[in-house]
Amino acid sequence: MPLRVLFVTTTYPLHRGDAIPGFVADLARTLVQNHRAKIKVLAPHHPGAAKFEMVDGVHIERFQYTLHPSRQCLAYGNGIPDNLKQNAHARWQLPGFLAAMAAAIWRNLDDTDVIHAHWVEPAFIASLANILTRKPLVVSIHSLKPKSNFLNGHTLSMADRVLFNSAYTMGQAAAKGYVCRGQVIYQGYDDRLFGTRLRSGGVERLHPVILRNCSERVPFSSSPGEAQPQVDSEGTSACGEYSGSFGVPQDDTPRTTSRCPIEIPATATIVTAIGRMIEVKGFHILAAAADAFLNGRPNVHLVFAGDGPCRAEIDSIVAGSQNRARIHFPGALNRHQVAQLLADSDIFVNPGAIDRAGRAEGLGITTIEAMASGLPAVGSRVGGIAETIVDQVTGLLVPPGDPIALSTAIARLLDDPQSRARMGQEGRRIARQRFNWTALASQVLRVYDDLIKPFS
Repeated sequence: MPLRVLFVTTTYPLHRGDAIPGFVADLARTLVQNHRAKIKVLAPHHPGAAKFEMVDGVHIERFQYTLHPSRQCLAYGNGIPDNLKQNAHARWQLPGFLAAMAAAIWRNLDDTDVIHAHWVEPAFIASLANILTRKPLVVSIHSLKPKSNFLNGHTLSMADRVLFNSAYTMGQAAAKGYVCRGQVIYQGYDDRLFGTRLRSGGVERLHPVILRNCSERVPFSSSPGEAQPQVDSEGTSACGEYSGSFGVPQDDTPRTTSRCPIEIPATATIVTAIGRMIEVKGFHILAAAADAFLNGRPNVHLVFAGDGPCRAEIDSIVAGSQNRARIHFPGALNRHQVAQLLADSDIFVNPGAIDRAGRAEGLGITTIEAMASGLPAVGSRVGGIAETIVDQVTGLLVPPGDPIALSTAIARLLDDPQSRARMGQEGRRIARQRFNWTALASQVLRVYDDLIKPFS
């Protein structure tokens, strides 16, 4: 009989190629395909998404938390914390959301051997719904709130096992006084997308059909903040079922990656940063460093891919740059577009910072995806970023919040193509070795096996 695992999460890809981070879906898919586990995912519903579907062998149930599906606005978008701050309707929906999640967990307990909750809040709800049956509870922590609180500490102490995405995140939990049965299991990258694509134009160094082709086949927002479509080309409907794959196209339809206004010469050298434009990502630091490495290098272009509340600040920093024509903002990209952008880039930058609340990035999935794509990476020595980049081997680490150090490191790689190639190759090797889902899912499976033994 296959192991039955119930995933509980507050966010999950709504359609194939969704911009929503796919690490929970990648783990679920790998457990099903490599270990024959039976995975059921409980996630919030969203207008336009299927309520029930099977994708890559994973059963997905999206629970509705308002009377009318079209009015759901708590989950997705900017994320639950920001939605609660910015939208009064979202705040009114919170009690119904928690009740709907608890009810969905309760309905599925009889067909569950292990509950695996992602983030603290779903774990807390799962512990309440599971109070009578006491199924083993595993909690994955991808980040922690800056201030310690009773809910976090109580939930982590009640879990049978806590999986942290980095040693940094685990250290943050210890510093806050949280006591739990924890261990580190990294997140991985989708090897069907990253490290598999050729540069646009084939094996020659013809970067950007992707960055200058206006006949795009995958729609996405054409202005900052515009919502991406929630129904994909396969016709996912609100109540229908769709059986397909989030990870790879089902056909050979070409996917380009950025908007028509972006034009980069085919022979250009591209420096790329990808992520949500929030303070902890440090894009403002890269923006301040831009002129220092763009000056005197007319063939170099800088791409900021992403969107978010700090977009206006970053725009204002680069507005007066004498190199403004070579600084590009394609906006938020879906996963296929990110993969192609990385394939067409030469250097990846993760300028992560410590934000005003004292937070740093827990790991940095885009850095791992860039390494898998064969790119040398420049990053800040802060948070979990230092656990992905091996300094002087797969890239360069610099002090956080230092535009001069950041620009110097980028300039060094721009002027040394041999080091770029060597670091890119080593990064690809380490990504495949340390951050592949096959190995990581095996570690997770061993945790499940250890926990269910007393129950068998």
